[in-house]
This record gives sequence, structure tokens and C-alpha cells, in this order.
Amino acid sequence: MKLSDWLEQLCWSKVELAKQAGISVQSASRACDGIRLERDTAGKIIHAISKAIGKKLTLDDVEGLNIVGIKRRKKSRKSANVD
Repeated sequence: MKLSDWLEQLCWSKVELAKQAGISVQSASRACDGIRLERDTAGKIIHAISKAIGKKLTLDDVEGLNIVGIKRRKKSRKSANVD
């Protein structure tokens, strides 16, 4: 799920994400917009969401985070065969 999907599921705004993760609103906004962020900031976001849903998440569970120094593989989409 994308970060925006997690926020919608939790009924969180960017301001609430910032508060729960202990990051600035600007960092929360950058994360939501797919702008590069530090690994530490991404970790705080993942931790906050994990705590809120009661399940441990990893970086792979939140799509669209653009983390400095991490290249993530894009999930491949299988194309439908039309006969």
C-alpha cells in the first residue's frame, strides 16, 4: 500500500503523521509527495504506522517512499493476454 493509503486507513493527515512519527510536517509532506527522505525519517514513519495498526511493517510494506541510498525494485505487473 502507498503511504497515502495508510494515512487514509488510519484517518491521519500529514500533520497527524508528523506528530505520531516525531518528524516535521515538512518531512511528512515530502514523504507523501515521494520526495527523497532520509532512512531514519522513513523508519520513524514505518514505526508510527506499525504502532497504530498493531503490526510490524517493513519498508517494503509502504510503497512510494523515496529513501536516500536505497534502490527499491518495482513490483512487476503481469500483463493480461488477450486472445
